[in-house]
Amino acid sequence: MSQNIPEEKKKNSLKLDYVIEKPNPLLMITNNLTITQSRLFEAFLCKINPHTDKPPYHVKFYLKEFYAALQLKEDAHKKRINEKMKFICNELREMHFEFTLYDNTQTSKSDYVPFEIINLFEKFAYKIDENGGYFEITATRPFEKMIQEFNKFGYVSYYWGNIFLLPSTRKKRFYDFLVKFKKNSIVLISIQKLKEYLGISETEYPLPSIFLREVIKKDIQAINELTNLSVKYKPLKEKGKTTKIQFFIQEKPDYILPEKSYDSSPISLNNIEPFELSLNDDEV
Repeated sequence: MSQNIPEEKKKNSLKLDYVIEKPNPLLMITNNLTITQSRLFEAFLCKINPHTDKPPYHVKFYLKEFYAALQLKEDAHKKRINEKMKFICNELREMHFEFTLYDNTQTSKSDYVPFEIINLFEKFAYKIDENGGYFEITATRPFEKMIQEFNKFGYVSYYWGNIFLLPSTRKKRFYDFLVKFKKNSIVLISIQKLKEYLGISETEYPLPSIFLREVIKKDIQAINELTNLSVKYKPLKEKGKTTKIQFFIQEKPDYILPEKSYDSSPISLNNIEPFELSLNDDEV
């Protein structure tokens, strides 16, 4: 998949037919993002074309094209909205992850090796011009380097609209996992390893039956209903206990991207004050 959006249209816009090309290390990101933060992160990624764009990666897009993802409603209390906006952006600004190297052969006991921890963003800013409020987001140099070397680490690629409607960060991570192995059509994975991919601790959903009911069944149902993937799964048992799951992954031939990324009731841009958060800020 390649981005074929004209650059003059992409410059300050945000569309569901932009492509996210996410390097594999990001699939194991350690931060527990809210759905709003996750969508803001996706908006940054879909504005970057690693095949043609050169650092520095400095992204700009207008809030009026993004308000549904921010999950904010019109509110007369300017201070409360501004504090919420700052909190969302500050949490993302401090976002970091354990840089990982992947072994895609699936032959080793672990398909990733800890490497280092890096911050992803240098600056978040919200400003206002004659066209309204807009975000400016700047990546850190280590993050830029990882994006540049996407072929070295491997990456998943899909339209932003494929995942925009998914209602939780975990479901988005599940989608990433399935896309990563989509070319194989069938993937077999242990429950323990799948929990690592989904950011679920060993103590959560301790019984396989609960994990299958509360995670696998519900998340796969959402992915089947809201994305371009059609997925079936089969639990496999060892000595009477479910230990692995086999997934069968296909793309829907008749899938159509959502028409909009937002509803008909935008928030009031006048209720949000400009702000800027740099990497070295100690507080919001």
